Amino acid sequence: GRGVFSSVVKARDTKDGRNSHVAIKVTRHNDMMKKAAEKEVSTLLRLNRADKEHHKDVIRLLRTFEYRGHFCLVFECMADNMRVAVKKHTKGKGMTLRALLKFAKQLLGALEHIHSCELIHADIKPDNILLSADQNRAKICDLGSALDVSEVEATPYVVSRYYRAPEIVLGMKFGTKADVFALGATLYEFF
Repeated sequence: GRGVFSSVVKARDTKDGRNSHVAIKVTRHNDMMKKAAEKEVSTLLRLNRADKEHHKDVIRLLRTFEYRGHFCLVFECMADNMRVAVKKHTKGKGMTLRALLKFAKQLLGALEHIHSCELIHADIKPDNILLSADQNRAKICDLGSALDVSEVEATPYVVSRYYRAPEIVLGMKFGTKADVFALGATLYEFF
């Protein structure tokens, strides 16, 4: 996939001995993008350290490297983001209640993990939730906007517009509940 700040490519990991697929996020070649990617890496490492058993449904950062001046992040490979998956697999009709409940449980667990690490994701939306190839696991990704709860300042410019909690819209100080609101809006959209 391609975004404003980076591109993601699917690759085969020959270093792990299993020749498995990985997703490599290749950031644009400039200092600002590298600094933002390094902040995301710091956030992901914080989450990885708190989940040594790999049970939480937050995308796993495997390693980083630089290639021709591009800072690259290597992640476990997932199939699609949920916006694409819902369109593809439900033909625009939305998920069944059974599927929605399964993914809601996983995503609420992932948010609980993020929040227990004193972080706010600050950009929960269908595009930042990935689905496994077998369509059984949903994982939160793209922690580039994540904030430490101690860093939060009132601003109307966090979280994508359609998933933005009322307190953010009103320019008030926000917290982890803003992620819960965004996830609620996301789950409603899935259904």
